[in-house]
Amino acid sequence: MRISWVIIVGVLGLAVGAAGQSGRSDEAPTPAQGIELRLIEFSNAAAITIDSRRALANPVPGWQLDRFARHRTEQMGPELQAVLDALPERSHWAIDNAEEHRFQVVLGLIERDEFGLEHLRRQSFRVDAEYFYPASTKKLFAAIAALESIDPHEMPRGRVIDPAPFSELVYMPIEDESRRYRPAPDQPFFIEHEIWKLFVVSDNPAFNRLYDLLGRDEINKRMHDAGLWSVRVTHRLAIPLPEEEQSIFPAIGTPTTHPRHGFPMLREILPRRTGDPTPQAPRIEGLTAGDRYLRAGEMVEEPFDFTQRSSVRLDDLLRALVKVARPDLDDFGKPFAITARQRALLLMSMGAFPRESNDPVYDGSRHTDDFVKYLLPGLAKVRPAEEWRIYNKVGMAYGFVTENAYVVHIPTGKAFFLAATVYTNKNRTLNDNTYEYDTKALPLMADLGEAAARLVLDGH
Repeated sequence: MRISWVIIVGVLGLAVGAAGQSGRSDEAPTPAQGIELRLIEFSNAAAITIDSRRALANPVPGWQLDRFARHRTEQMGPELQAVLDALPERSHWAIDNAEEHRFQVVLGLIERDEFGLEHLRRQSFRVDAEYFYPASTKKLFAAIAALESIDPHEMPRGRVIDPAPFSELVYMPIEDESRRYRPAPDQPFFIEHEIWKLFVVSDNPAFNRLYDLLGRDEINKRMHDAGLWSVRVTHRLAIPLPEEEQSIFPAIGTPTTHPRHGFPMLREILPRRTGDPTPQAPRIEGLTAGDRYLRAGEMVEEPFDFTQRSSVRLDDLLRALVKVARPDLDDFGKPFAITARQRALLLMSMGAFPRESNDPVYDGSRHTDDFVKYLLPGLAKVRPAEEWRIYNKVGMAYGFVTENAYVVHIPTGKAFFLAATVYTNKNRTLNDNTYEYDTKALPLMADLGEAAARLVLDGH
């Protein structure tokens, strides 16, 4: 895999230029203050140079500045109200029947205070009013936790595994080979490559490998350490396993050679592990959905129960993205323990389009630019599509569609955060793959993107 990137991280925004089995569903101009990260080459390893001649305007982590702490999310504000009011008639159903469709929105606006420092002001609509299924949006947590766990300089939290992020990893031969997302022992995988696939096309097997590597307890603990207490990752994706198997994690090794005789062998770096029982479900409305569901081809005449499924508050989902995309704006909890290079990898992967990937190469007829960038069609109505870069992670499953995005208009450097979720299931049957994704949910996401972009760029 060979990709050349330039990533500019600054106080006003972030601009990226690029050269050079997916799971859509799981069933700026450079500011004066900034850090330039140039990813020269990304194969199994990457070389990165950091230009530190320019320092961030605020070198003190936001979470230490209590006097600037503005982590509370407003229930509603005039800007978000303007965005919702601007939605075209085709999307009024989501507001008119917000409870039925579990419609929730968080808008993050970047503002300057009287000291010239930037802050993120969040406004929300119906956040945490009821449960929503996060689907693939939780892959962000696994990617962050994986990078934290391999940082050799990390002392407070400790490493989970020894190899560098670009080292070969394998499933040990004694493990059950029936798991279709697990490559054979002679087919190694790489953490960085899994993260790339996880974001570029929302690859489900890539997430499952990170889940196997870390274990769900480690993913959840690292998110909780960062102040994201609602994060609750409980299971793999698109793999029908009994609940008890979701807390069993296989032995992982790395290829090496015998120290004396030089023949190839595998060195176990993680043993087979059993995690804690499934974390308790949140006390929230709507932990069941629909009237019936399909299970192994048979119709079960009762609501689908999400008690054992993953969960997160929408505002915590957005906060996780803020900590990665704009850590200078983060004023809630502790920062993630990732290096500048690791953050660059996350941003590169989140911002890439499938056509910008050389390994794997994706079919452009299926993996279009908006394949996992639900806001893009709406943004393209405001300014040409090539003027936007979207750093995001979407989710789509069981009728739920969720977007979590940091959107940058490259020519102006103006940017905003937007997280939204909605549920569509007219026939009230789950697992039948009959949802109104294309006719209702995705057009709504595009309309939200358009309305937010017009507000930020044009003031209306």
